[in-house]
Amino acid sequence: MTAVMVWWHRRLPAREKYPLPPREITGEVLEKVGIVARPHEVSAAALVAHFAYGGAVGALYGLVPADPKREPLSTGAVLGALVWSLSYFGLLPALRILRPATEHPARRNALMLAAHFVWGACLCGLHELLLDDARRATPALRERSTPAQDLYDAPVAAPRFHV
Repeated sequence: MTAVMVWWHRRLPAREKYPLPPREITGEVLEKVGIVARPHEVSAAALVAHFAYGGAVGALYGLVPADPKREPLSTGAVLGALVWSLSYFGLLPALRILRPATEHPARRNALMLAAHFVWGACLCGLHELLLDDARRATPALRERSTPAQDLYDAPVAAPRFHV
């Protein structure tokens, strides 16, 4: 996600190259709580805060019951769009931390939406991969329709990523 954001940000027109939302958000929050930070400290704090926010939302996704019919890439795209929408149209404007996405240039919104698609696809793909490994290694997590097998005899499933 961060790589997509940086790559695309470098290609924006000069008037749209103001700081990306994680840095804007962190700078605004630090200012609101009265913390004076140097630019490199704001950048470092923004990176940590953004990873923490993504990790927290990802942990919440981990609580969603598994569904073998769910495709990781399409689920991830929907999840990414949902997180972006709720954050940039709801939470951040409501807290008066950032203007709503409707007040930002279309290219910047496209950048952030694409980056959230990547985040969601990676999250859901990794979740499915780790869940598959856990099912193979832990008898209690194996699908009920699969007969009990010795761990070393369990077939190795092909990845379910469709591109």
